[in-house]
Amino acid sequence: MEYLNKIMLNKKESEEIFYKDLCTVKLFLNEPFESHTTILKDNLMIILLNGKRIMKTDEKSFEGNAGDIIFVKNGTCISSKVFDDVQKYGSLIFRWSDKFIHDFIKSNQIELSKVKQKNENIFQIIPNEMLKYSSDTFIPLFICEEKIDENIIRHKLQEMLFLLLNSDSDGSFKSFLKLLSNDKYINLKSKIDEHLNAFGNVEDISSKIGIPLNDFRKKFSKIYGTVPQKWLIKKRLETAKILLTYDNKNISEVCTEVGYSNLSWFIQQFKKEFGLTPKQYQKKQNL
Repeated sequence: MEYLNKIMLNKKESEEIFYKDLCTVKLFLNEPFESHTTILKDNLMIILLNGKRIMKTDEKSFEGNAGDIIFVKNGTCISSKVFDDVQKYGSLIFRWSDKFIHDFIKSNQIELSKVKQKNENIFQIIPNEMLKYSSDTFIPLFICEEKIDENIIRHKLQEMLFLLLNSDSDGSFKSFLKLLSNDKYINLKSKIDEHLNAFGNVEDISSKIGIPLNDFRKKFSKIYGTVPQKWLIKKRLETAKILLTYDNKNISEVCTEVGYSNLSWFIQQFKKEFGLTPKQYQKKQNL
């Protein structure tokens, strides 16, 4: 608790340190913040030190308490809210690219070919004693004023992943790792994910990552299992659904935020996807 007390007293509420394929974030809040919705650019591992965090997708809600570890896949649209508990909310967050997890799987020859993949983008763990000890040893690294060498952070993260694999009696963590990995197109997928979150059109994304449009469409379909335009529409509408459920925004604000310039077209697309207009859906959620 001595380490935790020191880090809680730090005047900085949030601090990010960037490395090659990953980033560490120290986040502490004096009071709960309002629910906010975002599409994650990177994969996350969150170690909750204090308070409670609720994360919601359009299908499921996850509640994490102090001590829990939560993984979230990049590209996931989530609504998130934190609550304090005795002291201010505190968490250590690790963001990493697909390449980081791909290199971990490949270099350690972790066999995933026979693992059944589950398509749940959030994975939550209540740690056993070994995992709790490992997660606690991260805390001193965040007290240091200087930037910690990337190899130390990378080693600590790999230790955590190995412990999770060791305690993975039902294969659920391996299933999540398989969801994160994409051997053949890992570098291209990272570039695509970087630009998809801005809700740009297909031509813009193709241009930004430097791939001819026809090649981009073919490779995109192989990676995501659908054509880019359909993927973008679905992602926009899924995000709109979460915004209408959890954020205090009107239909026009949601329409603009998810990349539509025409309100009527947005309403039409939303109803086609979910069977209700945005207003009908929002009203239903508030009953």
